[in-house]
Amino acid sequence: MNLCYEKASPEDMETIFNFNRELIDAYEDPSAIDRNEVLAWVRRKLINKIDEYVCVRCDGQKAAWYRFAPAEGKMEIDDLYVLPEYRNRGIGTAVIEKC
Repeated sequence: MNLCYEKASPEDMETIFNFNRELIDAYEDPSAIDRNEVLAWVRRKLINKIDEYVCVRCDGQKAAWYRFAPAEGKMEIDDLYVLPEYRNRGIGTAVIEKC
């Protein structure tokens, strides 16, 4: 497995947005959030910070995206998304180890 890291591009925004939407729908309590407002916030975040995301290619194919960002004086993985067909291959682990 050959992993390469490159800056994400604006064309990656929809894929990352869809990951966010799936996670919000799966894990958030719909009675506790305004889903439309949360999704609008996600969209704004992607528009303003897409240049902070990294695309991970596995054997030349786009497989994952992450954002490493400052938080309370430290750095943390803010987002990490692995396409379903690339899960359980160690890509997420490799990203965490790299960060």
